Amino acid sequence: MGNASPPRVNINFTLHNHGFEVYREACLDPLLSRFQQQFPPDSAVDWNILETSPLVRDEATSGLFYDYAAKNLGEGCYPTHAIIYNRNLTDQPIGLHQADLIEATALPDGPTITTPLGRIEPFSVAKQPVRISLPDLPADLKQAEVRIRLLLAGSPVHEQTISLRTRTPAQAHKRTFISAIDGSVQYEALLPASDPAVAAPGVVLALHGASVEGIGHVEAYAAKPDLHILGPTNRRPFGFDWEEWGRLDALEILGRALADPALKIDPTRVYLTGHSMGGHGTWHLGGLEPGRWAAVAPSAGWISFATYSARITQPQPALAEVSGVAGIIRRAGATSETLSMVRNLRDVGVFIVHGDADDNVPASEARAMAEQLGAFHSDWKMHLQPGAGHWWD
Repeated sequence: MGNASPPRVNINFTLHNHGFEVYREACLDPLLSRFQQQFPPDSAVDWNILETSPLVRDEATSGLFYDYAAKNLGEGCYPTHAIIYNRNLTDQPIGLHQADLIEATALPDGPTITTPLGRIEPFSVAKQPVRISLPDLPADLKQAEVRIRLLLAGSPVHEQTISLRTRTPAQAHKRTFISAIDGSVQYEALLPASDPAVAAPGVVLALHGASVEGIGHVEAYAAKPDLHILGPTNRRPFGFDWEEWGRLDALEILGRALADPALKIDPTRVYLTGHSMGGHGTWHLGGLEPGRWAAVAPSAGWISFATYSARITQPQPALAEVSGVAGIIRRAGATSETLSMVRNLRDVGVFIVHGDADDNVPASEARAMAEQLGAFHSDWKMHLQPGAGHWWD
């Protein structure tokens, strides 16, 4: 037994992170939190000055802020969350020893953060939240490298180096967090407002389409001077059609942004938009949560699974009138029936956008919603782009 080989454990690293993308001003929020803890609001120290001082903002942009922040927070000034997939291919559990660890080291000589390895059952997979920290990075650096090592009982059994892109604060980037919904690591995509002189920017919650990543969707936007562009993930590129878990994900990310003092969002200027599946999500979240939005703008959005997948265009009987297996199927998909929620938007501005030659989501979806809005709504508009398909500029 003394010569038994170590368990075979494999690491796959997914890019659910943002610290490697936001390498400027990354310490601002934790620094403010530290000052809050050390100096309560009623103390003589006005830590809020960091939020408004042009000097601090300039130093953060120039890189001088790192020295100041490091003195208060130490070398782990730029931690972020990432996910590691661990596969235990043995018939014994691992992660039971206090020296079963995951090390993450910024290369070539950056700090190392150690995370305890959680229990992984035999022949199973576990998603492990891991903390990673980067030192100050050169402004022209395009990628940062991090070495991930898995240690069992203190001995290395696997090592992998990953390369991740770096981003400036003005660029679209990911921000990771531990979700309050289920404790998992998630990310939000953010393209900040481009004019720092705007005291209280609005925010656009932008819902991506099927097979599209949240960060990819946000990167398709040009920066707006007075609007942050915020992209949730729907938990997956296809996700949940922005229903159920997808809806919760979107609302959690919006809530985080509204509570973030660094973003300074005007709560009266919160807008909702999305394309394709995200257009359906716009109808869905807009109808279920109408009090949150100043306006909604579905683009190429479909109404329901029935109208989009089955191309059912005739009016359907009320849900209560459908019985048997048909009723079960209908009730299972009832959350997608956004026509039943459209009157909730009576006090919300609506702008419908669709290509009139869309061969994926037919323009009849937009026209049907417009017909419903026209019966009661006073603040809506529809734009059908002549000759445009599903994707167009």
